[in-house]
Amino acid sequence: MKLKEFFYGLQEDYDISAYEFCLMKKLTYNTIKRYLEGENPTLGVAKKIIKATGGKVTLKDLGFNSTTKD
Repeated sequence: MKLKEFFYGLQEDYDISAYEFCLMKKLTYNTIKRYLEGENPTLGVAKKIIKATGGKVTLKDLGFNSTTKD
């Protein structure tokens, strides 16, 4: 699932904005905003996003290929 799709579903289903999600998961909204606009995260940040989304967003979704090591 793409990051935009994750936050769209969160907003539609639970009325939780990306900003509110970041507050709950102790992520920086400005960082997430860059990735929502198409920038690729570093591997460390990508792992935090995957953990925060419960695995719904994957490394592949964040622009990493299948040979990237965890």
